[in-house]
Amino acid sequence: MQMKNLTWLLNFVKQDKWNILYLFWVTFFVPLFFFQSTNLDNYKIIFQIFYSFVFSIQIYCFSLLTNGVFKRIYFIFVFILFFLPSIVVLAAIHIDKAFLEDTDFWFVFQTNTDESFAFLGNYLSWGIGLIVLIYTLVSFYLLTIKISTGSVMLRRKSIILLPAAVFMLLSGFSYSMEASNYVVDFYTSFYKYNYALKLYDDHADERLNSLHTVSVNLPDTVQKTFVVIIGESLDRGHMSLYGYNRKTTPLLEKIEKELIVFDNAVSSDTQTSGSLKKVLTFANTEFPDNYYLKPSIIELFNALNFKTYWIDNQLNKVNDPVPDIYIKISRLSKAYINLNFSQQDESVLQLLKNILDKKHETNRFIVIHLMGNHLPYKAHYPKSFEKFTGFDDINSREKKSLTTDQKKTINEYDNSVLYNDFVVSSIFKLVKAEKGLAYVLYFSDHGEEVFDEKIYSGRSYDNITADMCQVPVLIWLSDDYKKKKTLSVDKNRPYCLENMIHTIIDLSFIKYPDYDSTRSIVSKDFRERPRFVNGKDYTTLP
Repeated sequence: MQMKNLTWLLNFVKQDKWNILYLFWVTFFVPLFFFQSTNLDNYKIIFQIFYSFVFSIQIYCFSLLTNGVFKRIYFIFVFILFFLPSIVVLAAIHIDKAFLEDTDFWFVFQTNTDESFAFLGNYLSWGIGLIVLIYTLVSFYLLTIKISTGSVMLRRKSIILLPAAVFMLLSGFSYSMEASNYVVDFYTSFYKYNYALKLYDDHADERLNSLHTVSVNLPDTVQKTFVVIIGESLDRGHMSLYGYNRKTTPLLEKIEKELIVFDNAVSSDTQTSGSLKKVLTFANTEFPDNYYLKPSIIELFNALNFKTYWIDNQLNKVNDPVPDIYIKISRLSKAYINLNFSQQDESVLQLLKNILDKKHETNRFIVIHLMGNHLPYKAHYPKSFEKFTGFDDINSREKKSLTTDQKKTINEYDNSVLYNDFVVSSIFKLVKAEKGLAYVLYFSDHGEEVFDEKIYSGRSYDNITADMCQVPVLIWLSDDYKKKKTLSVDKNRPYCLENMIHTIIDLSFIKYPDYDSTRSIVSKDFRERPRFVNGKDYTTLP
């Protein structure tokens, strides 16, 4: 009897080989590339591959419960379910040599369509394109030509379904070992991301009710112009203001004596969304839920009857169906101006001038979010700023190993830094002409790796280098401001941008119970804290 069942099983596998091949191709193709990831040890890689194999068997066994049109629908559903997570994981392994797990996928959901195309334009190669094409075409070929929609005889199904039950138990064991399938992680992560957005919306009234305790230690009759400039993807290591060998910031250097230049600041994240969610709220590594439990900096200024402005030159569409937390916060401003990068960053200058010309507004808080040095770098500066074209003065530890195109990328990045110097210094100049209390605070949301520490340009979630998070922090103060308030300045203070809301509150004379003076970079009470980037200890980064 056992031999008879074995013979039937072998014949069944032979007859159903195309269905087996299709489902294993769709569900087990990506795990074959797991060995290329560098953020997992070999044991965990093997365990992830094993669990993926178990998951593939489960999916196949469930297909045996269907037949006819329902089986075809099931096969199509499996392909749709796996396609997007598979492409994302393949891209991460190919580009970053990193295996994505759980909330690692958030960077996908936080990226809008335009940013996605910019990302693909920078990283897409023939290698990943060919892999994705093969995966897609073979899947379609098997699905449309080769699969069978017939049913297995009921009395024989136990031969297949009994092992399936065993594999289900193995699946439960793998979960207890903190392993899961990347497709499961992708969709659970998507749920968690949307739930995080829902928490922010659901607690809006609670945040507003907590604002009755906020006050500003200045009379309304005093002219107040507070400006925050948020840069993009600027590694301070590429600024001559910070010692870079190329003259990328000549205009800022001309006014260096008027600036407070902090040289030991890092971002908490290597992605804009994660970084600004903390910059603009009381959320940090210790209290991650404060982004929805406590008010944002915009809500604080709104409660103080400041006219709040947000000039946005990022690729943030107003009709984005799922705006990220920091985008939701930006749109709380009383005047939200969205340029959507229709022009270069200098387009913000006239808008700022128009705001500053409204002399009847005595209380103004203005946020300017630049496109800055975002990839592709060449798209973010005019032709007139194409100064760096040679290769001899490139300063990279990997210089001897770089291709001509990679060296050109460094030049393009440095040209974008030169243009950013013009834009930022122009903003300083405009605000400098204002009377009353005024400050300008400038920082970048995160840094950028541009072939400095490794042969790679851009940012990654897991394989982080220090250049991806080392950012400039600059402060300019008006003469009237200096007479009113003396800041505690130590330019080498080890600072993390996740505490920036406390610095803004401190600079703005605001009193609020959740303000922590030990987290302000300009407070005499400043206290050094461990700094983490994407959850990793900054001191361990290369």
